Amino acid sequence: MKKWIGAYTLFLVVSLAIVGFSSFTSSSRLDDSSQKIYVQNKCSSDVKIYVTQSGGGSSYTIDHGSTKIMSLDPGQKIYDGNQSKLFYEVTSSSEGKTVVVCQ
Repeated sequence: MKKWIGAYTLFLVVSLAIVGFSSFTSSSRLDDSSQKIYVQNKCSSDVKIYVTQSGGGSSYTIDHGSTKIMSLDPGQKIYDGNQSKLFYEVTSSSEGKTVVVCQ
């Protein structure tokens, strides 16, 4: 019986240590999580943008007079379609930021 109590106690200690460690590591990763960015086009024509990603990037079209919600990671950048003008670089505090790509 003492072996079972000892094994159960050891199991509880290890389980609590794992849960505590995973909570600690996940809270530190929140700083690097995706940020919701609002990309707004105030022009009367569509605007093409380019968003950098690790290993490349992707092109998007923002319809005239509209706002596109994008989930981006810190460090990603929003350029014009030709990649010649930087509109915005995402940071860990960019949540809810509105980026106007054409006025």
